[in-house]
Amino acid sequence: MKLHADLHPEKYREVVRNRGFAGERLKTRPEIVRAVSAVLTVFGISMIFFLPDDTEMEKLKKAGWTLLTAGGLSNTLDRLIRHYVVDYIPKGRYVYNLGDFAIAAGAAGFVAGTVLDRNKEA
Repeated sequence: MKLHADLHPEKYREVVRNRGFAGERLKTRPEIVRAVSAVLTVFGISMIFFLPDDTEMEKLKKAGWTLLTAGGLSNTLDRLIRHYVVDYIPKGRYVYNLGDFAIAAGAAGFVAGTVLDRNKEA
């Protein structure tokens, strides 16, 4: 399968085929990377159904967790189908993809909902 970056290299300054976790950690053990990624994604998806959503803060936590899981699912599918994750957004020392930003935004939303929920209880 041709990547958009392969077809239009002028639009991408840098494309990295990341075979490991962030920063290519464990790139020499792709079977571990794929297995851990798949297990965490299944866990993330199942947690969506168990998280309560009765209050606004619980809804924020659930939305954050859903976004985090969606980004993880995107990267996991890349790992299972292509055997690498395509990163194409350079920022500082690393190169990211949209799934990475979804993971970061989701984690921030989940943490914000948790902190705000605890502050409300106190």
